[in-house]
Amino acid sequence: MNEQNFFIQLQIFGIIISLFGITIVAFALRSKYLRGSIQGIHMFALTDSVPLSKRSEHILQNIGLLMILDGMILIAVEAVQQYQQLVWSNRSRLVVLKSKLD
Repeated sequence: MNEQNFFIQLQIFGIIISLFGITIVAFALRSKYLRGSIQGIHMFALTDSVPLSKRSEHILQNIGLLMILDGMILIAVEAVQQYQQLVWSNRSRLVVLKSKLD
């Protein structure tokens, strides 16, 4: 497997993780909004399910935020590694060019 393709695949994986995290956070926030509005009163009519849903919304929101953060860190780390490889390959070319000139 080519290293360049491997880095691109990891960046795409980071984007996918971030998108899933955004979706989870949006779902949790929508649920929280519906619970507080008149539109969602039929969904949260039972008082027994409300504490569980509040807890699960909070947990889902935290999981989504962690997924977004993980995706962004994965993208950033891979971008830095690609940049380092580019710099090192240019340095080695400069060293070879300098040795040829001397």
